[in-house]
This record gives sequence, structure tokens and C-alpha cells, in this order.
Amino acid sequence: VLQGWALHRRSNHLEEYFNVTAVRSPASSPSDRTTSYAFPASTMGRHVITIRRNGWVITNVHAESGRDTAQRDQRAEQLMYLSRLHELQDGQAWVLAGDFNVREGEDHCLRTEGWRDAWIGANPHTKTWTWQAATNKHTVGSTAFAHSTGRFDRIYTHTRGADAVECVSVSRIE
Repeated sequence: VLQGWALHRRSNHLEEYFNVTAVRSPASSPSDRTTSYAFPASTMGRHVITIRRNGWVITNVHAESGRDTAQRDQRAEQLMYLSRLHELQDGQAWVLAGDFNVREGEDHCLRTEGWRDAWIGANPHTKTWTWQAATNKHTVGSTAFAHSTGRFDRIYTHTRGADAVECVSVSRIE
């Protein structure tokens, strides 16, 4: 149990998984609130949770996954919505984090709106993403299956005015 922390999640969900955000900073003004937005075209129940505290807006997302055209199109729509969050929300500093399921180049709409990738910002000489390909093998009955899995987790920041948000530390959890 996280003592002193508040857990926020979408209350209505049909999937076995959902976004959860833990916050240690209590709401201190009427503008400090938590909201959730379900992506209307999502076939996977994907959504965002947004926490507003003391001039910060922190959004936790799990975007559409998959490689087929319909899934890529849904993910592109979701990323376009996320790219404009800084225009829709009150706040001075934004953090957009989660499982974006983006492949290299798919985050173009975020970058053109001024979102900065915290991983690249903390490691300016790296060209690598956090994605790591692996193959999982399992057997159901007498049939063997192999599928690739990956992690497409990202953290983006955006600021208004002269303020700056930057990543000051990166550590890998083994």
C-alpha cells in the first residue's frame, strides 16, 4: 500500500487492464482535479487519465497497439489528440507518459507541437528507443506459437512560456 498516495483510474472500463496514476500531492485548489478520457474509436478500450496539480498537468496513456492499418490509424488519431493537450488544458508544465505503442517516426505530431522526448533529452547522443524486441514462445495443446513483443513506453514534456521541464536522471529497472 502506498501510504500518503492517492490512486486514480478510470471507473468504467470493460478490459482486464487499465491506466492507474499514483499521486502524492493532494489537490489544493478547485483547478486541481483528475479526469479521464476514453478514445472514442478505440477497439481496445484505450484511454488517458489526467491529473492537474499546482500548475502541472500529468497525463498517463495507453495508446492503441498493433501493426494493421486500422490499429495504426486509431493510434495516429490518439497521438494527434495527445499532441494538442497543451492547448486544451490549463497548466504551465505538462508531462505525457505511458505506453504509446509508437514506432520510430510515429511521434511526429507530438514533436511538431513542441513536445520533447525525455529519453532523448537525457541522452542526446543516443539514437535508441526504449523498445526492445523479444520473441515469446508458448505451446497450447500440441500447437507451438511464437510472437514478438515490445515496449513502446515514452515520456514527453511540454512547457508554456519561459518555464522548462527536463529529465535530470535516467535509471534502468532490471
